[in-house]
Amino acid sequence: MKVNIPLPLLIVIDDVGWWSGEDGNERGEPYRTGIARNHVPRDYEAIALLGKGLNMKVQAAMVLCEWDSFDTLKDVPSATWMGNKWKNKRWNSKWIEEAREIINHKSSYIEVTLHGLGHEYWTGGKLSRAEWFDDEGSMRPEEEIRKHLDYYFRILKNERIKQTPRSFVPAAFNYSFNAKQGGLASILKEYGIYHISTPFSCMHKSSQLEEEYFGLEAGIMVVDRGEDLQEWDVTGEKPAGEIDGPICGMHWPNILHADPEKNETVVKEWINFVKPYDKRFDRILSRDTESCWSQLAYHSCVDSTQKNNRIIFNFKRLRKLNIEKLQSTFTVKIQAEKDCLFRSDDLEILDVKDDSDLNYKTVTLRVLKDSEEAVLYLG
Repeated sequence: MKVNIPLPLLIVIDDVGWWSGEDGNERGEPYRTGIARNHVPRDYEAIALLGKGLNMKVQAAMVLCEWDSFDTLKDVPSATWMGNKWKNKRWNSKWIEEAREIINHKSSYIEVTLHGLGHEYWTGGKLSRAEWFDDEGSMRPEEEIRKHLDYYFRILKNERIKQTPRSFVPAAFNYSFNAKQGGLASILKEYGIYHISTPFSCMHKSSQLEEEYFGLEAGIMVVDRGEDLQEWDVTGEKPAGEIDGPICGMHWPNILHADPEKNETVVKEWINFVKPYDKRFDRILSRDTESCWSQLAYHSCVDSTQKNNRIIFNFKRLRKLNIEKLQSTFTVKIQAEKDCLFRSDDLEILDVKDDSDLNYKTVTLRVLKDSEEAVLYLG
């Protein structure tokens, strides 16, 4: 018998929300997506199609300034290249209405995720990277942080997007991890955001990380995104490589085609690339962010031992972390006799899958008792 609490996998897509694809950094505007065309509602359909093909609620990390139909960002000069002269008339079009309908009606496959207002930060009209932290890892003034957050949520409300963000990807991956002081996470938590991800390879750290794939800041899991498989502005290329962590990170152009009518061809390549991870004994695709973050915690911090017909799960290390919003459910993959049954006094058995082409069972469990151990019996 073999037992594995598999490493989860979730897709996170950055820089969703721009209507212009133009890289304007040389004249003090944002880099945007770098795609050689404007974005259209079909580009949002591509995200939903990817999510549906994988049965996953994909994180769409959104930049919202070009959604600001009411020009509210004139009151937040640091959020855009126009400062207090901000006008967004160019993008007040039916495209916003069409995209909103896609996001609202296909929310089972698209998770609106906080990324930023203008992605960068402007002082006296001059651009600096990036919106939440500078390149040296210093957080922007708290007053400005809170103002950017307030207006981000205001634009979502004004544009009648029904989702409230619960996850965050820092713009340009500029982030400083500070578990002792709580850092940005302590502020985000006030706004209902409990899931943070960024590549650890470029993250500033003033505190030690608890685990290989995550650290805790203000009780919130900050998860390692790892390295993206494609550059940020690559469009229409077939994915290749190995996803070796809990997140498959990418940028919006990576799932799109130069001709939006052909987006589906690129999306299908990504579905075919990612889907096999769910069949592996050591991996599992997550349905959404909450289940991914929780599965990662169980994978990283729960030990399992086997004695005869028993699997004993030890939660001692996990309990000590006091992770915010940790779910009580997790999934294991078990190689055992084909006709074996499961029972437990400590765990509710929610689901057992036994695919005919696999030599293991996928078992979803709910922890019933706040104890250090739980036993699953086979027989």
